[in-house]
Amino acid sequence: MIVSHAHRFVFVAVPKTGSQSVRAALRPVLGPHDWEQCGLFEQRRFPVAALAALGTGHLTCAELQPYLLPEMWRAYRRFAFVRDPVDRFRSLVRFWFPPEGPSATLDDCKRILTDPDSRARRLVRPQSDFLRDADGALVVDLIGRHDRMDSDFSHIVTALGLPPLALPLRNASRPDALVPEFDDELRAMIADVYREDFLLAPLTPRAADAA
Repeated sequence: MIVSHAHRFVFVAVPKTGSQSVRAALRPVLGPHDWEQCGLFEQRRFPVAALAALGTGHLTCAELQPYLLPEMWRAYRRFAFVRDPVDRFRSLVRFWFPPEGPSATLDDCKRILTDPDSRARRLVRPQSDFLRDADGALVVDLIGRHDRMDSDFSHIVTALGLPPLALPLRNASRPDALVPEFDDELRAMIADVYREDFLLAPLTPRAADAA
């Protein structure tokens, strides 16, 4: 997550939606007092002990809101990227089962969605969890889509009043990591676990339209 006091925006880094690329693109324009929290390629922490202690850059809006002044929460524009849930789950499986290790089986994939410990991990949680406040309301102003990331990011950057920024490729899933063909049962499980995420894409206007 990034909170830019200089430019009055919040980037909500939803796991497996290209957030590392967005971070890398935004860093050159961040001010000296802006906040970033991440833990993959670089270790950065918010100056808020309770959030820093979580040790993850994939913070939710509900977790952040109590630590911003109400006027900041109202004024700062919040944005995120979302991804087709099936495609996102496939990327997650590639991440968990890299090609140098054993290949994932269908049972492995299904276990991710049925095991309580796996389901609780931020990588597995629904994308919508990151975009809602404590009352369950969707509180992001701009949502870009992973399948048109370059164009939507360009529109979002313009809407935020930032100079043109290019998205680098970061943390891409290894193409040689084998993922089994999803059967009907697994697709039904994905549809159930991520049912709210399937509603995000059709209801999400193009970032240009929301600007």
